Amino acid sequence: DSIMSSTKNNLLQDSFATDMENIRATLAALNIEELKILFDKCVEDFNYLPVLFSVSLGLRRGEVLGLKWSDFDFKKKTVHIQRTATPVNGGYDFSPCKTQESNRILYLPDFLITSLNAWKSEQDVCYELNENFNPDGFVFFMPNNRIISATGLNKRFKKLLC
Repeated sequence: DSIMSSTKNNLLQDSFATDMENIRATLAALNIEELKILFDKCVEDFNYLPVLFSVSLGLRRGEVLGLKWSDFDFKKKTVHIQRTATPVNGGYDFSPCKTQESNRILYLPDFLITSLNAWKSEQDVCYELNENFNPDGFVFFMPNNRIISATGLNKRFKKLLC
């Protein structure tokens, strides 16, 4: 049991180290002023939470849009990236990650957990008003009963940096 626990801890530490490298690489493309603008706006507005996720964890757009609440382990502060969303005819096609390296468990920083909990509270209000809201449990499901659009996510990112 201690070998298994040790292996899991090593995997999480390796994942965290890799995640931090990915975050640094993503953030290295932005200057300090752009980073400050990005994080300030993301924290103020739930519409920017998918961008915050992408930049903070080094996730691709499809990985962000494919996240479900069941992918999160809040006690362990981790998220399992296991599917990707591909835009198709006004909707999405969901499929497993293409490679073993893409299917991974990432460490969640406290600021993302705080933001996620606040967003979950917002979604809970929608559940109370509409029992058919978000039947598949997607994280970035909006009050208009749809997953945020890929185009919309791109526009939000660009708007943040203007």
